[in-house]
Amino acid sequence: MLPISIFLLEIINFDSKHKNFKEIVYYRLYHSRPDKCLLIMARSQARSKRKYTGKKYKHFHKKRKRELERPSIETKVGVEKKKTQRTLGGNSKLKLFSSTFINVTDLTTNKTSKVKILKFESNAASKDLNRRHILTKGAIVETELGRARISSRPGQHGILNGILISE
Repeated sequence: MLPISIFLLEIINFDSKHKNFKEIVYYRLYHSRPDKCLLIMARSQARSKRKYTGKKYKHFHKKRKRELERPSIETKVGVEKKKTQRTLGGNSKLKLFSSTFINVTDLTTNKTSKVKILKFESNAASKDLNRRHILTKGAIVETELGRARISSRPGQHGILNGILISE
């Protein structure tokens, strides 16, 4: 028996009334379905298909395994949750999904301490990340010691490090 995996698939149904009707559905993949045309869109870190002028680049190869990207990790304030992920070459990355603590460095005294995050303040990287309270490098949080700017990449490093902002 094959393992059950959930994929976001774009299923294209061809019928006489609605030509090229597209519908995005979650589909439990038990085995391949020859009666449906399944398209899986791969995330890629390859070069863009178009130049800034709009002209198309010439295609010289298809997508490569090394160019695939994984979904971004959206770190939030909450109960600590981490995951180790194997990467290309047998290396590993530690993904941080949520955390309530941050290592804050005070540059005036040059001391680092682990303190609790009281609340999310802002994220200048994007309005969408700011609205959803996602922690990325450069985000500002309120801690027990004061306001701190996150200096680590939580989705890549698996830890929250920050620098105390002097006011």
